[in-house]
Amino acid sequence: MKKIPFKYNREGAWSSSHPFHYRCAYEVFADFEKLIQTLNEKEIEIQNENPEMDPEELWSYIHYETDELWHEAYKLATMVRLFACMAIEAFLNNYGTKCLGEDFYKQNMERLRITQKIAVLIASCKNNLIDKNDPLIKKVQTFFEARNQLVHPKSREIDFDRIDDFSNKNPKELKIIEIIEDMEQILSQICEMDPDINFDIEFPKPNRVRGSFSLPLPTTPSM
Repeated sequence: MKKIPFKYNREGAWSSSHPFHYRCAYEVFADFEKLIQTLNEKEIEIQNENPEMDPEELWSYIHYETDELWHEAYKLATMVRLFACMAIEAFLNNYGTKCLGEDFYKQNMERLRITQKIAVLIASCKNNLIDKNDPLIKKVQTFFEARNQLVHPKSREIDFDRIDDFSNKNPKELKIIEIIEDMEQILSQICEMDPDINFDIEFPKPNRVRGSFSLPLPTTPSM
């Protein structure tokens, strides 16, 4: 019988994808930032070239001319969310494997829901019980529910009395920086529960990362 848990920083070698997914989340976010700047400039250019156009007609024309940029922005926004969730889940799987052993973790914990996985891991590895109403658990639950809406898409019948509820917002209004901030907060709080984890080593930031996401919005006519 093996005595567990092992220390996270015990000797040995393990293969885990969490640094890759973490880096990808930041890199795709940087691509999103760059694309939003391009979209911003394109909208302003179209407005300046058509000062006499009716506001509603101008809005439709801008939307038509920037359709490909909208598509790319939503694709990148989706990728940021997915990579952020993959980074969190991959790290938890790595943590459980290192602390409890690969065979035990796979047999008993790998398929738990993400919030259950966190609670059981911390209870097993650090003798620390996390309440279901703990802010960390609540944040993780909300974070992954947003992911689930992406990977389990559903169709809806359009209610024309509430047509705005079925329209995509301008990509500039997507608060993608909040996904990155939530990922950082979740990972840092998990790492803080075990002093053997060095956050900066586990999650090195890519060189491409720029500053905070803050772009001016052009005055685009609303419908």
